[in-house]
Amino acid sequence: MAVGATRAMGNPAGGLTRPGAGPPSCDGQRLVRVLLVSHSDGGGGAGRAAHRLLRSLRSDGIEATLAGDSLSSQNPDVIPLGGAFDRRVRLGIEQLADKIVRPRDASNFSAAASGALTPRLVRRTGASVVNVHWTGYGAASIAQMGHLDAPAVWTLHDMWTLGGGEHYYDPGQERANGSWVLERKERHWRQPRLLITPSTWLREQAAKSPIVSHWPIRVIPNPLDLTIFTPQDSSAAKLSLGLDPHTPVVLFALTNDLSDPRKGADLLVEALHTLHTRWPTAHPHPHVAILGHERAPTSWGGLPFDTRWLGRTFDDEHIALTYAAADVIVVPSRMDNLPQVATEAAACGRPVVAFDVGGLSDAVEDRRSGYLARPEDAEDLASGLLWVLSTPDKAQQLGDQARQKAEREWSFSRISGLYQEALLEVIENSRS
Repeated sequence: MAVGATRAMGNPAGGLTRPGAGPPSCDGQRLVRVLLVSHSDGGGGAGRAAHRLLRSLRSDGIEATLAGDSLSSQNPDVIPLGGAFDRRVRLGIEQLADKIVRPRDASNFSAAASGALTPRLVRRTGASVVNVHWTGYGAASIAQMGHLDAPAVWTLHDMWTLGGGEHYYDPGQERANGSWVLERKERHWRQPRLLITPSTWLREQAAKSPIVSHWPIRVIPNPLDLTIFTPQDSSAAKLSLGLDPHTPVVLFALTNDLSDPRKGADLLVEALHTLHTRWPTAHPHPHVAILGHERAPTSWGGLPFDTRWLGRTFDDEHIALTYAAADVIVVPSRMDNLPQVATEAAACGRPVVAFDVGGLSDAVEDRRSGYLARPEDAEDLASGLLWVLSTPDKAQQLGDQARQKAEREWSFSRISGLYQEALLEVIENSRS
């Protein structure tokens, strides 16, 4: 079957079918059980994305299970990859391999020397197709991924699949970020798999990879529950969080370490100081809210605006409430795939100001749903914040456009349908 030749639809009986398929006995029917494999079902962005995909497939009547190690949800469709002892052994192997093969200057590195993606797991879940997500910390090894004896789709959440062992690296450095890992991938990954990238940017990086450039690739964004991430009354949200409803709020949300240079917190601090010098004296100064941390690192020094540290939460409803309390969300990443802060904020009807890097141009339409600043230009980032905050009517228009984009592109039903199409294709190709 050619890529994109059919449109898969949800089947209430718990499978995937081609459009117009008859009852289960008909030749056109394709009953499917989907196994998603992810290190976690929450916490990091990749785990949250995998869990949301599970929910979107289930909401379409698809029989799907997510298997992982670091599990926090109470979802009965989420199961552990293995027992506690097995997990400790795999993690110990990973830590040892990391010490041996990690390049001295590497960060966010995975050797993927051990894993639990075994034929036994596939048999235990009765899966007819496997969707592999972020599988660090011993969830899946390079060899297991390459020799998996089942139809499989790999969803990429960063650049790890494309080169050596680092999860992000400067383009063109694929062979410089862990040669041992790269050589193992080249040895074990001989069978091309269908790759899904959430952003156009990551697809472009995959096309340059020495390992997977010839593999089929589709761009499918991560799904969002638009009944949770939805516009709410801003004043009420501010009051519920103890914020002044009459003061504009700039929100920065980050679960990573604030010192991670890729996430650009240092550029945000610089931009806030620039914004302070440009702020109109007749207008009340904005407040800054930071979600994901309790306090500022000592390296930050003083911030020029009153700042509220909102702590860490992975509760989607509370996160959505926090977006509602913000007048603008800032994403100062130097490099990123499709950060869910940007898509979640847009779904909540809030404009996003970010650098025009990575997949952020997929999430933000410049001057239409937000503002894309020149890469790593803190002064331009400050200009974007001032542009949005200076006119409340403009911010509302941007937020309305952002919500419309979310409804067009990131709904459970749309993303579930695109994944069903991809899963059906790899199953049918495996039978031909």
